[in-house]
Amino acid sequence: MEKFKKVLKFLVNNILFIAILLLIFSVTLNKVITKDLLTDFLIQKVSNETTEVLDKNFNELDKEDINKINNDIKTNKDVNNLIEKYARNTIEVMSENNTYDMNLLDDAKAVIKANKNILRDEYKINVTDKQIDEAVDKLDKEYKLNDYYNNLVKQTSNNLSKEQKDALKLYKFITSTKLMIILSIIIIVLLIAIAIYKKSFYKWLKNLSISSITSSILNIIAFISITLVINTSMKDFKLQMIKSIEIPLCFLVGSLLLLTIYKIIDLKIKRNTK
Repeated sequence: MEKFKKVLKFLVNNILFIAILLLIFSVTLNKVITKDLLTDFLIQKVSNETTEVLDKNFNELDKEDINKINNDIKTNKDVNNLIEKYARNTIEVMSENNTYDMNLLDDAKAVIKANKNILRDEYKINVTDKQIDEAVDKLDKEYKLNDYYNNLVKQTSNNLSKEQKDALKLYKFITSTKLMIILSIIIIVLLIAIAIYKKSFYKWLKNLSISSITSSILNIIAFISITLVINTSMKDFKLQMIKSIEIPLCFLVGSLLLLTIYKIIDLKIKRNTK
């Protein structure tokens, strides 16, 4: 019976550790690839293209104005959210080799309309919603934005090997909300089981904090390596190391705080029982 308890304890602690390790990895990978890599890379490309267009076609804008517009594009929340949305949907389309009903026109109009006040207050450009609709429609007539996007994604998807598509599917699974929820439920159930087994309202904090500390350190090492590999392979864009490991770092700090709380509670209880 005692041997069975030891084996069960070993299994519970290891499953808890693996679940926390995978959860931190899943959340961090989702951020690093979709937000820090794809979205930021695309924003930089959009910003560079915009700067080039403004420089060629708007002689009245000086270098300072163009740089300001460039910076506004990079830091604009609506633009970031829009590009992140298309980055996520592009991965979805390419991994499943299917089509996705996107509407670049409506999305572009919505973003510009949401930022009319910036155009008015900072650049003294007054535009109505009707003018925005007409300008985007005119641009679409010339470039067929939806068709261009869909053809680009389809072409890229067709050029992917089976191994690359399998890698995208694996990434999609690892970073899925469904997996994160399952891992979170497993962690909660295991912590409840530990609390019941130890007959204590606080001793599960030790198991949680130690597993989280170890998992966080391993994820920090993993994402330092991933960032170095990505930065070595890319010439025009570099991931910021601190951004790549900020989620595991937050988990590490939180875990150390939990361990401190456990130590304080344990010390107080031991003093009171003397």
